Amino acid sequence: MGRPAAEKGRFWNIWGSEGGGGRVSEQSLQKGWTGVTFKPSVSANVPSLKANLAAIAAAAGVSPMTVSRALNGAPGVSKPLRRRLQALAGRMGYHRDGAAALLASRRSEGRGEFREYVALFIFHSQAEIQTSWTFSGFISGVQARAAELGYGICPVWLVDAPMRPSQLAAFLRARNIRGAVVSPDDFRMLPPEMHGVLGSLACAAMGGLPRIPAFHFACCDHFATAAIATARALALGYRRPGFAVLRRIDERSDRRFRGGFHSVQSELSARDLVPVCQLDAFEPAPLLEWFRKYRPDVIITHNRRIAVANWLAPLGVRVPRDLGWISLDVQPGDQGVTGVDQRSAVIGGAALDLVHAQLQRGEFGEPAVQKGVLIEGIWQEGESVRAQGKGASEKGKRKTLNAQRSAFNVERQRV
Repeated sequence: MGRPAAEKGRFWNIWGSEGGGGRVSEQSLQKGWTGVTFKPSVSANVPSLKANLAAIAAAAGVSPMTVSRALNGAPGVSKPLRRRLQALAGRMGYHRDGAAALLASRRSEGRGEFREYVALFIFHSQAEIQTSWTFSGFISGVQARAAELGYGICPVWLVDAPMRPSQLAAFLRARNIRGAVVSPDDFRMLPPEMHGVLGSLACAAMGGLPRIPAFHFACCDHFATAAIATARALALGYRRPGFAVLRRIDERSDRRFRGGFHSVQSELSARDLVPVCQLDAFEPAPLLEWFRKYRPDVIITHNRRIAVANWLAPLGVRVPRDLGWISLDVQPGDQGVTGVDQRSAVIGGAALDLVHAQLQRGEFGEPAVQKGVLIEGIWQEGESVRAQGKGASEKGKRKTLNAQRSAFNVERQRV
């Protein structure tokens, strides 16, 4: 069953339009959205599969084909019979097979109807999203993959439109939403009673590893990303690499960024070992104090907002003349910064794939065994580092190769 013609070309936020109504136009939600646009592509009402068509047909005294037509909204079935069969299917616990639903949704594309909506929980304001290339990348990846699989995306703005658990549950039920993509930060910020609402969905996190609840997740390979970046720094001749990380990011990644850095740093002599700089906020004072004390010759950061070049400029330190800078999350707007592109859009798409797989299998709630998909980043050359000398480069290149082999072996074992 598709949405009424008046609702075509629209999608839903948590409360609907600006006046608290039911719908909001695509154009109005584009405002302040950093170029990321949600395009509805599905019908929200698709039953899901326990009893089969034959069992329903036998109970109703009709053919399985008639049941299939009734449940899929196909022509050739009277309205009273359609309603009776739909009610019977609900009582018998019928859930549609995922593969069959995909084929059915593809057949209905000519009528502009698709499979169902997946919620995208966003615990950031629209203003915050404007400043986050990473999260915008996640969202665009979710959107693109949803379009390929035949889903629509229903953004749920948890900051701009706060709600009680009962309100959220009612919102999801009204739109027959059975799956959701979230970020790990959402779990930390949601009160425990909200976890019960999410526990009824097929969920996947993007960008980090959720622990409570421990849903499946897709994120960058934090360990390999930091290890290869550190080895690249040594290959350029840097001798005292330092690593600066926001404490909550360090925790969200299960300290895998730090682990990757240490795996390469541990091969250096004791006098060249620089302790990790942990920050509680994006503020320069702690970094400046750490830099004065340990004097690293290259700083590796997880995020461009740790603005090494600007923060150290008052000390007369210039990048790359006096200090190298490598970012583990190079963004499209980071002109000249050397580092790793984590491919946020690919991560978002992988998270949607995890939701899709659970919906196909009829799996909902926190899984018994958590699974993760790690996405390999891409090294981006820039102007924030430069070669430091000839003697150390060959040894550094060997470390880079070893780090890459180590990351490959980890991936091979994980598969």
